Amino acid sequence: MRTMNTMSMIAMAATLAATPALAQEAKPATNHDMMAMMGGGMMGGNMMGMDAGPAMILKMRESLELTVDQVQKITAIEKTAQSGMQQEMMKGMQAMKAAEKQLDVTSPDLKKYEASLQDAANHMVQAHTGMARADTDAWQVLTAQQRDHLTFARKMMKEMKDGAEKEKMMMNKMKKDESKKDSSR
Repeated sequence: MRTMNTMSMIAMAATLAATPALAQEAKPATNHDMMAMMGGGMMGGNMMGMDAGPAMILKMRESLELTVDQVQKITAIEKTAQSGMQQEMMKGMQAMKAAEKQLDVTSPDLKKYEASLQDAANHMVQAHTGMARADTDAWQVLTAQQRDHLTFARKMMKEMKDGAEKEKMMMNKMKKDESKKDSSR
């Protein structure tokens, strides 16, 4: 039972750690296997709510009319952020494994367990902060007109995502209502 709870915590922590990587992923192959292994899912933005990171900007290079110099700078920002994020994620996963080992003994040392969990959380915070820094740095490379275009694109994507979520909630409610009607007959 204890190992099952620990495994659930590890899966949850890995998913949280994977979030910035998924939001920043520029090429499908980048970190794809690691993210799939950890059970991460694609989200509409990263945890900081800054969904206009370097990867998104690079994907929109044509509509933003990025210069060669801008593409090079933003690509460098993304690569540096990805490398730092990967290092922090690996350290966080090692700390989670250390925490799990603390519970696999007859008399667990909960202070060591807590310290390992804190260490894992700190590495996740560092990974997220690094990605937020990359978002901010990439934003600074853009002109005011490009920022306006990107802000508009983000707003449209958010509205589409919100609309899809509302539609899904309504469909689920309708299914539940139908299920209640069927069960009461």
